[in-house]
Amino acid sequence: MFNKLIGKAMTLFIVNLILLLCAIKENERLYKLSIIFIAACFILSFGRSYDWINYYDVYININDYGLMNLPFEPGLFWLMKIFDSIGLPFSLLNGCIELFIFYSIYQFCKNKENKSLSVFILFAIMGNTLLTEQIRQGLAFAIILRFYYLFEDKKNLKSFFIILIAMLFHMSAIICFLFYPLNKKNGMPSIIKFTFYCVAFLIVSYFLWLKPDLVSSVGILYGKLVDYKNSYTEGFVSWSNLYESKVLILYLAILVVVFIMRRKKKKVFGVEIDSSIKALIFMALTKITVFFGRFQYFMLPIFISGIDKYFTASTSKRISIYKISILIILYFISLTPFWSNTYVHSMNDPVYLFSSKNDINSAINRRCAALHAYDKTNNAIIRCR
Repeated sequence: MFNKLIGKAMTLFIVNLILLLCAIKENERLYKLSIIFIAACFILSFGRSYDWINYYDVYININDYGLMNLPFEPGLFWLMKIFDSIGLPFSLLNGCIELFIFYSIYQFCKNKENKSLSVFILFAIMGNTLLTEQIRQGLAFAIILRFYYLFEDKKNLKSFFIILIAMLFHMSAIICFLFYPLNKKNGMPSIIKFTFYCVAFLIVSYFLWLKPDLVSSVGILYGKLVDYKNSYTEGFVSWSNLYESKVLILYLAILVVVFIMRRKKKKVFGVEIDSSIKALIFMALTKITVFFGRFQYFMLPIFISGIDKYFTASTSKRISIYKISILIILYFISLTPFWSNTYVHSMNDPVYLFSSKNDINSAINRRCAALHAYDKTNNAIIRCR
């Protein structure tokens, strides 16, 4: 059984391993080749995981929707309308979205000193989600990533509008307003204060989860709360998932390593990594509830920027033991599909850019069968209910 699961996820295993090896010792040529290789894999194929099924079903029934009954935020909906109006298939829409996501990744990472490390961090944490199934949020994230330099350069008005544009594709981009206090101050008092704000945000979100009617006047937010509450029947906090959450443990392990890095180099450039610590704290808290899961990805630019500045300032001929430690932990995070029968069965069973409707529908039937077998409480995929 284990050999079969390994075989099904071998593509993901190889991609992760290549990125890990490239990240150990930075090389400009390897960085560019790795980006081209991964981009080709995801642009030419799709259909891994599950969320994409909902988008596909909306696309083939796009004329059933309009301004008064949008299926989700308007950004992707109108993009779908444009592609459908000129007779293009969903697979080409997906390929163009992936192309923009990888363009944004390239533009963000090329300005970092540790380019391959930055790519690996992105892929390890979001490769199985935003690049394979959650394309709507993937677009929102790509917009933020492409223009993240505006936040670093304190271009507050321009960055404010970038957040609004990203929110047209996914409401979770609203969390990017935290970038302003995150990047404003460093130091331990700032870390403690930010942790307090995160916990307060968690408590407020819990009350909204219990009583979504409190925001019924905000149509999109109210709809999202109701949809999540209906789709995930285990409640705001899944104690069983929290107890078994290996990712939470691994996030905390990275946090320990980063705190040690800060302590060792505090007098010289330790404060460069304070923003990364705050980002990690937020990412760890998101594992408490499914409702917060979508927010964690937007913290990656902040986490990466702090890590990049730290290792740039501490450059030496020897490979840092801290860097190796973080890479190993990230590699385990990147292999999360191995821990779930639901996902591992879809990893090496994609459809392709020019697959027929019959091929796509056959893949959807296989996904639904896997959900019914391994995740009966998941009602998020409408066709599989």
